[in-house]
Amino acid sequence: LYPQEYSRCILFSTRHRTLATSNPYLPRRVSNLFAYGTLQLPVVQERVFGHALHGTSDILEGYVRSYLEINGERLHVIAPSREHNAQVAGTVFELSDDELQRADRYEADMYRRKLVTTHSGTKA
Repeated sequence: LYPQEYSRCILFSTRHRTLATSNPYLPRRVSNLFAYGTLQLPVVQERVFGHALHGTSDILEGYVRSYLEINGERLHVIAPSREHNAQVAGTVFELSDDELQRADRYEADMYRRKLVTTHSGTKA
């Protein structure tokens, strides 16, 4: 998700894939989400999703933490960087379509998604 005015900053991104469910006729679509901020906190996950998430620690290389001030509000973002060893630590979560919509509402309309590949090779 990108702030609309700042197309070079990312918050998180997703990649869709389908998982088999207990009912073979109803596959469940999931999306990988790379979170580097408050969505990693169980207390925030409980509020946003109604339960804690289980994820895998990962790194997004070629990005640095930054922030933007818009209308007096400070937004924490990550931005592409050419700095040697630039990286942002975070967590990759698998989200259902409903959970992804909840994450979108939590993060607000100021962002849009971008597909990235993490250090582990995960497309998120």
